[in-house]
This record gives sequence, C-alpha cells and structure tokens, in this order.
Amino acid sequence: MGLNGSGAPYKQAINALDALNTDFDAWDGKARLVFSRKVTPEDEQRKRLCFARDVDDEKYCFDLHARFTGGIPGRIHFRLAAAERKAVIAYVGIKLDSKIE
Repeated sequence: MGLNGSGAPYKQAINALDALNTDFDAWDGKARLVFSRKVTPEDEQRKRLCFARDVDDEKYCFDLHARFTGGIPGRIHFRLAAAERKAVIAYVGIKLDSKIE
C-alpha cells in the first residue's frame, strides 16, 4: 500500500511534512531543534535500512523519522543538515521493511 497521491495516508504525510517544515523555519540553528511531533532515530537493529546516497553522491544515514498514520504505519526518514538548518528527506512512505534506495 502506497500513498498514491490522495486519501488519508497522503494527507497525513503532507501534514507531517508541513509540521517538519514549520519546525525548521522556527529553528535558529543554535539551540537544540524542537519538533512539534514525535521524531526518533531508528533503533540499532533497523538502522541498516536507513542508508542512502544524497545528491552529492555520498552515503548518509537517514535514521531520524517522523511518524504519520492514515491507516498505515507511515514514516518520513530524514537527516539533519545542521549547517544549512534543514532536513534532507530520503523517504516518505510505509514503515521500512527494506533498504531505502
């Protein structure tokens, strides 16, 4: 089951992305980033699923994730790019059961 561009999972994913965007807009880059929704790192057992190449062709760990629902265990996997005060998103979809590619 995917997001398919409509329905509850899609709307929940958009809401979660909007909340993350608002959190990053409010971050001054100095203090600890405070998220308005639950954001946690992936546990050690599942962290191996979270490595992906970024646009610079370097491999990074995108283990931070925000949850969303809509009838699915939705996740937004990202990494912090603190110097740019932004998140780099690698994956939006159902909870990972295989590597991000």
